[in-house]
Amino acid sequence: MDTVGRKVCAVLLAVQIGVPLYQLGAPGSARFGWQMFSRSGGLPLFELQSGDGKVDTVGVADVLVLPRQEIDFAGVLPPVLCERPGVERVVIRWPGTRIPEHYRCR
Repeated sequence: MDTVGRKVCAVLLAVQIGVPLYQLGAPGSARFGWQMFSRSGGLPLFELQSGDGKVDTVGVADVLVLPRQEIDFAGVLPPVLCERPGVERVVIRWPGTRIPEHYRCR
């Protein structure tokens, strides 16, 4: 192998090792990091609250066929869940946290 080929291989190897090493220090799951899905805190539960006080609990698996860990469910699913008849508010409960997030439907 000539000198140019060795340099190209060295650069490609450095990128393949360097990027995940850099992302290893990132908080939470980082794209292109070795810990991409290992730090997952679990999937949230959604409470659908209607105007008459009725509360229905919906899991991510009830809405999506194949939930993926890298999707921001708290940002994506509440507007979709608000389209259900009578839903006025969506409460998001993450596993391991006591303080829920609230999303008011328009």
